[in-house]
Amino acid sequence: MKKLLVTILAAFMIFAVAGSAAAWSDGTLTASIYAGPSGYKEVGLNLGSIDNLNRVDVTLAAAGSINANDFFLANSLDQLKVGVFGQNAAGNIRLFATTSEIVPTIQMANAASYNTAAYLVANNYGTGSKSVIDKDNRNSYWKKMNKNGTSVGRYAGFNRDFTNGEAALSTTGYVDMYLYMFDLDAIVKSSKNAFQHAVLRFNTDGSIVLNPEGIPTGVPVPGAVILLGSGLLGLVGIRRKK
Repeated sequence: MKKLLVTILAAFMIFAVAGSAAAWSDGTLTASIYAGPSGYKEVGLNLGSIDNLNRVDVTLAAAGSINANDFFLANSLDQLKVGVFGQNAAGNIRLFATTSEIVPTIQMANAASYNTAAYLVANNYGTGSKSVIDKDNRNSYWKKMNKNGTSVGRYAGFNRDFTNGEAALSTTGYVDMYLYMFDLDAIVKSSKNAFQHAVLRFNTDGSIVLNPEGIPTGVPVPGAVILLGSGLLGLVGIRRKK
């Protein structure tokens, strides 16, 4: 009887570990690529931890990771669109990328919807670095983040500037997306906005590069500091003139 209980407990532990490993961990950055409204497939790429986004000129996804053949598009990337998202739910951190260098406006009321969608989509992709699923899968990016095509680029309604929410890939040159981090606790408590956290470059060879060519991550400069600097420069100019 004792041996039987030990065996059952061991089996339970194995399945528990396997179950937890079936999902990409909280704190993972995810890219979701799909072939427009008429596509049948969706590709998820694990881009690594959101804690490692300050590195420069690092390849997050190797050449060929984005492959038009996965979508039956005869090697043409220009029919593909991509969204990038991540979160640290415990720290109340949310991230998503847009095609604009202007910080997007968020809809705080939909932060919970974003959290749920990000969890379901990333978990649905599994443990590998790349996953190819049916676009009509109930937990696909298309279904959860784009709400079956009715809310494209909105990231489950969290992004109010939805026209910049996704990038259209290209076969003639790279496409940059700008990743923004939102600390929801800071935004609620002191109305602080987000800032540009990283740059992701999608190349024509299907690779993704983090902060290419030494592009620095954006650091917000308070307006008061800018005004103070301008005033000091003005004083220096007046003194030199005298």
